Amino acid sequence: MKTLLRLTILGIVGGLLMPIECFAQGDNPFGGPDPAASGFGAPVPENALPSGAIATLPDDNHPVVQSLRRNPPKSDVEVSRAILYMLRIERWDEIGRYLDQLTKFPIDEANALKMERAAGLDTWLNLAGQADKLNENQRGVAQKVIDLSSGAARDSATLNQAISLLHSTELLDRKRGVLAIQAAGETGLAAMLESVVREEKYPSPIMSETIITMGDEGEAALKAALAAPDLKARERLLLVAARIPGSSYIAQLASSIYTIPSDGDAYRQVLKMLSPAGQALPQAAASQRYVLAQMESQLNEFKAARNETTSSIYSLWRWSPDGKRLITELEDTPGMHLERAYQLANLALQLGPQLGVDPPLATAVILERNYRLAPTLDLEPGELRKIFVPGAQFDNPEYLGAVLEAARKANLWAAQLRAVQALGLTLHKNSIHDSESLQRLSETLKNSPAPIRYVAALALRQRPESESRFEGKLAYEQTIREMQSLEGKPLALVVGGSGDLRDSLSKHLSLLGVRTLGASSGRETLRLIQEPQPIEYVFLVDRVIDMSLSELVQRLRASPRTIWLPMAVMTDQIGPTQREILQDARFQAIHFSTLTSNIDFTATLFSEMRQRSPLPRMDAIDRLSFRAIVEPVAKSK
Repeated sequence: MKTLLRLTILGIVGGLLMPIECFAQGDNPFGGPDPAASGFGAPVPENALPSGAIATLPDDNHPVVQSLRRNPPKSDVEVSRAILYMLRIERWDEIGRYLDQLTKFPIDEANALKMERAAGLDTWLNLAGQADKLNENQRGVAQKVIDLSSGAARDSATLNQAISLLHSTELLDRKRGVLAIQAAGETGLAAMLESVVREEKYPSPIMSETIITMGDEGEAALKAALAAPDLKARERLLLVAARIPGSSYIAQLASSIYTIPSDGDAYRQVLKMLSPAGQALPQAAASQRYVLAQMESQLNEFKAARNETTSSIYSLWRWSPDGKRLITELEDTPGMHLERAYQLANLALQLGPQLGVDPPLATAVILERNYRLAPTLDLEPGELRKIFVPGAQFDNPEYLGAVLEAARKANLWAAQLRAVQALGLTLHKNSIHDSESLQRLSETLKNSPAPIRYVAALALRQRPESESRFEGKLAYEQTIREMQSLEGKPLALVVGGSGDLRDSLSKHLSLLGVRTLGASSGRETLRLIQEPQPIEYVFLVDRVIDMSLSELVQRLRASPRTIWLPMAVMTDQIGPTQREILQDARFQAIHFSTLTSNIDFTATLFSEMRQRSPLPRMDAIDRLSFRAIVEPVAKSK
């Protein structure tokens, strides 16, 4: 399949991130009190920004923006993380405001390095080049962070020297090293843990003591560090964790010990620290069952939070995409739970080789989370291969089919997209697994949202013409026709018995760069939604003549093609009881609003629908690329 052009605000997620321990509440089969589900930081504390201008800002309906305004960042590092999150949701107005706020702080080399780590160098490089979205002063702030952090990075030799002192035989030297790391805060903590990953020698016992002195932040960073992709690095990090007293690590350590060689010195040392009296730890199979149960619990929390209209912002530690740096980033409530599920999924898959069982849902969770960090619709085969864990299963259509089915049952749409893309790469002429891939892709054409159907159709389109007869050929042809109708602008269906109300909203949407179709009845709506039309949004502005709005919404949600299509009910012609029914989790992605003559109100609603849709999102380049690939070639005269 040809690579679709895509502009991304984040780099492609590279490497394989391994497990971090975050367990939900529940019975702990590993003994001891229940491990806390912390390690991700608390919500950003409520405090005023230095400029103190929050109260004068206009109202904003976006839940993430609301959350940051309720809990304003109060330091240059927190503001930098807020900028990163606003970049993810493409809120350039908020980014500009936060860049203005950074001018209130002193930006020297030391602070610039902290800010660069908080948001990532790619973020600052992106901002410095946005001449059309940011003014000169705002871009100058980003450039200043880049320039000064480069100089400060050269001073990392000071931290490296402090870390080397931790290995000294002299008590005074070790104390000096601990004090220097504590003084550097998050930067020192990250540098110390990165050194454990980078260096081959076993860590100094005083590193565990340093983690303890840094409280919750130290614990969170170490749990994140345990996601190091290198096996030997994880062995060394397990030694750091195992020396920390208390039970908050016991479940992860008892599971992780089965992911390192049992004949190694690290295994024996960790086992001795976990079981000083020689008592047996839970077996690998029991460990995996527990980890999977906790993963599914976090996944359910993610899906529930995804439907909420409000969200908090959390700070969490994770490895950078290149796997070389330990960084802190912001996530909203759904993202936090998905990150926890992702970490547990990695641990479950690490236990797979010993058990001979790789749970498909765990792979689906990993695909969903990686897409959230880098929402690129299409990937090169090499990049697609990187985000699969374990890599040995990437070319197995049976396993990919199981991943696709698990993602479908869990409503993980991005994971479905990635599984379909991987299945497309296995679809080769005369392949022994050809029928499995063909069946899965054909099924996808019948029961999936548009972007997933499109990538499935492109995969099937690679088959030679002589083999083009297959079950689901009609759905394939309809999807190709739908793709040929794509334009750079999205298409919305506006429904209501009043032509005036439909026209009013259609004019607003047209000014916002949205094409529209109109329907005056429920029957016409259901007919249009089943035709090969690339409809991406539905707006209900008035009652229809042949059924209640509640019935119409439920029938739309009963179709696999429209089950999660972003939908807005912009009329009061729906009673409280009906509205309560439609706010049930089965009818997620429904926005209740009011039709007004204020286009700004419509713009805010449309932005919220676009941002909060759980479906993989297409932009103008994606649509035009899809259409260009399937457009019939004009015959020369």
